[in-house]
Amino acid sequence: MTVLALSRQSSYQIHFPARTMREFFVNVTRYPRYLIAFGLGVLNSVAQPLVQRLSNPVTAVALIGALISGFITLVLVLRAMVTTTATLS
Repeated sequence: MTVLALSRQSSYQIHFPARTMREFFVNVTRYPRYLIAFGLGVLNSVAQPLVQRLSNPVTAVALIGALISGFITLVLVLRAMVTTTATLS
């Protein structure tokens, strides 16, 4: 718990203890771990039901087609975003 103390010299100055910045940076370094854990959890929740449906050949073909179509769409969108075009002059 951080306690903020107002200075006696000016009521507008707030002094933060040195420990506060250390706690802040320790907390910030935890965010990548939370992001990875969240991403893996979402991926697991989406992939698990799809893997169970691969036993039916029709569903397997549809899922593989959807994955290929999604990948092609992603590639085309990213290529359109990154590629530079000539100016309109």
